[in-house]
Amino acid sequence: MLIFWIKEAIKLIGRAKSSFFLSLVSTSVSVLLITASVMIIQLSDSLQNRLKESVSINIFLKDSVNDSELLKIRKLISGQVFVKSVLYINKNQAADNFVKETGEDFRKLLV
Repeated sequence: MLIFWIKEAIKLIGRAKSSFFLSLVSTSVSVLLITASVMIIQLSDSLQNRLKESVSINIFLKDSVNDSELLKIRKLISGQVFVKSVLYINKNQAADNFVKETGEDFRKLLV
């Protein structure tokens, strides 16, 4: 029975070559477009996640903020769902980081 179906399929392809060719091409194009759209969706999802994780915010506090207020602020920020980590850098650490990154000591200009 299977051999009969294969023979009939070959006969039909031979009789209607142009319609077989067009249906094969249209099916191939549609499969390629579906594959491309799925790949684009996955790429955009990974790009979106990478972009979300790369956002950083710097918050500058007044000198008058004491340790208890600083702890409250850290807890408030850390408690947010969208916050991955909180890093506190005091003035001296920030000045040292600036000197390391730029090679210039701005403190000499302030004196």
